Amino acid sequence: MLHRIVTIAMDLTNARYGALGVVDDSGDELEQFITAGLSTAGSRIWRGRSSLADAACSGI
Repeated sequence: MLHRIVTIAMDLTNARYGALGVVDDSGDELEQFITAGLSTAGSRIWRGRSSLADAACSGI
């Protein structure tokens, strides 16, 4: 379901790539990171504690 949300958002914005991060209960880490349009290697770069995770967890 979340992957579908990412692909719909990509279609609406004519984006080549899309991602959606789901923050865990503690608010400190990403629990899930759903991507579309990225290679497997490309999506692995963004998983875990990254600047994107930091921004999502800090409420930016």
